[in-house]
Amino acid sequence: MSSVLNRLLNITKAAAHELLDKLEDPVRMMDYYVKNAAEEIERLKAEIAKQKGTERWLETRLEELRQQTAQAEERAAEAVTGGREAEARLALEAKLHYMEKADETARQLDAARAAVAELERRLETAKAAHASMQARHGELAERARKAAAQVRYAGCGSEALSGFERMEEKIMQWESRSELAAKRYAESGHAGSPAPDAAAARHARIEEELERLRQRKTE
Repeated sequence: MSSVLNRLLNITKAAAHELLDKLEDPVRMMDYYVKNAAEEIERLKAEIAKQKGTERWLETRLEELRQQTAQAEERAAEAVTGGREAEARLALEAKLHYMEKADETARQLDAARAAVAELERRLETAKAAHASMQARHGELAERARKAAAQVRYAGCGSEALSGFERMEEKIMQWESRSELAAKRYAESGHAGSPAPDAAAARHARIEEELERLRQRKTE
């Protein structure tokens, strides 16, 4: 995949250089990159808002699961006290379910917080780049108007190369994000029913929890 992208980028860069050699106004290219930088800032702001919404939802969900875990523990303890062990086992099964979901949600929350932090870092970088481009725009525009055609085209080509290098970096980020999303999906609750060994382990865990409650009852 990487080699295909590299060839595509090389072809695109070559075509861009050929186009830039024919341009008569490199100032327009500077305007283009300033505009793109401003759009990138807005895109990052929107993505941060979306991720923060996900983060808040996960925080609420995690708190609900922890409350459900505690409630299931209480039901199991009451059932053991009343001698209703079958009911206690069901409550402990629910408790383990809520604990597993809480652990999964906590991992997703950590990932969401890390994503927000990374997006905020990229936003600050984008803002700094945009501010730098704006500050230099007037000076470069004046130099472009005064420079000879060959000098102007060379400077414009350098700007184009910088733009494409940023595009290549973005593609790499997309690839990394896709791999991370696939990994998170694989680690999420889509693995199907527990294997026989997992079912046996769960049964043993329930019996351990039940015994713990029995011991607490006799204390």
